[in-house]
Amino acid sequence: MTIGLLPASGSAKRLGGLPKFSLPVNETSSLLECHVKLMEEVCDEIRIATRLDWLPILSNMKLSNATILEYEPSTMLDATERLAKIGGEDFIVGMPDTFFLNFHENPYASLVKCDKDLALGLWECDERLRGKVGQVRIESQGRVAEIVDKSSSCTFPDMWGAFKFNAKYPFDLTLENPSLQFQKWIDNGEYLESCRIQGQYIDAGSFAGLKELYKAL
Repeated sequence: MTIGLLPASGSAKRLGGLPKFSLPVNETSSLLECHVKLMEEVCDEIRIATRLDWLPILSNMKLSNATILEYEPSTMLDATERLAKIGGEDFIVGMPDTFFLNFHENPYASLVKCDKDLALGLWECDERLRGKVGQVRIESQGRVAEIVDKSSSCTFPDMWGAFKFNAKYPFDLTLENPSLQFQKWIDNGEYLESCRIQGQYIDAGSFAGLKELYKAL
């Protein structure tokens, strides 16, 4: 059984306080709804964490197949752990302020197929995102060797944009972001599998990313 998790409870400090997951991507769907639709194809259950303030927005979306938890976390790891603690073993995590374009296979389906309990969905990191995301170095066998988060000097060619984990690997909630958690797992000797995903990844969490998103659409 695979459970899809979507932390949508950020403070929306960027974009003038507008929750980024609510941005429209066509006449009928938002970013969050697109992620739910993709997860529906491969997950047995979908859970969303959101703030009390955002509940009225989610109530107007097509999310009938998702369980919504009202929770105001301090970090993405915090929200993800709270969703996972409801129950389950295998989880796929997406970021609902991102958008996937020009893929042949559902990116979440690619992650579900990974053999290992821990896996990162990887996209090519283009110049516009370098230094702004979690960049990844891969060993020749496809094992994730190192993650560097938001460093302008990092030259790693790949970036992570979704991930898979099993409940037997607990989060360290003192860490600020998932990249640091991934690196801690690596440092502890855990095997993180790389899952290369074809297509384009857009981070719509900034005004620059928003312009790129609507230009691409």
